[in-house]
Amino acid sequence: MTATLSQPLTATTAPRESRRSRRAELALILGVPVAWALLLLAHPTGDTTIYDAVHDRLTAWQAVHLGMMAFIPLMALAVHRLLRGIDNTAARISRWALPVFVVTYGAFEAIMGLGTGMLVSSIDTATHAERVDIVQEFADSPVIAVVENLASLACGVALVAAAFALQRARLIGGKGVTALLLATPLIAMHVPPFGPVGLALFVIVASAALRRAGRLGRSDSLRGRR
Repeated sequence: MTATLSQPLTATTAPRESRRSRRAELALILGVPVAWALLLLAHPTGDTTIYDAVHDRLTAWQAVHLGMMAFIPLMALAVHRLLRGIDNTAARISRWALPVFVVTYGAFEAIMGLGTGMLVSSIDTATHAERVDIVQEFADSPVIAVVENLASLACGVALVAAAFALQRARLIGGKGVTALLLATPLIAMHVPPFGPVGLALFVIVASAALRRAGRLGRSDSLRGRR
């Protein structure tokens, strides 16, 4: 009797696991950039000095950049998962660039993001003019500039190579490639409205690629009928 009952349970387990796996994959590829974009909407901006922008919204500044530390590796995983099953030169370049993106962009966020917030919170004894100069000098540091350029380069290589990998796999067309090329500097810049717009473009292109690959929504059933 036990053996008889075990067969239907086993038969239904695989489809359930497949649906869970697909939902988890979609949550990673599409949900991560959407959540990151929403976080970036809280990023303090303005025409004031860096010190004033951070000091006036210190909690928001620290929260956003702490969140960035989590979203950077998650975004890399999302791009890596989007390229699942694609094996061409562009896809390999993108996969090689993703770990570099995680390390360099994470370092930039730790230094410029969290570091600036910590600096602002620790110099309250100086005059306002001195505080402005101290924070600006820190932000203009050559070390930060080098790390920022490396992070932007790694981000660009990973996303641009991913765009051409998807095109070579015939999952996106010229418009999709153009959209990802436009999204790349916006995501690297990350402050609103640029970062959220770039991430929105990524979600649009990724959705189209997943749909064409049969990994989104009704496409699975449609593909099975062909």
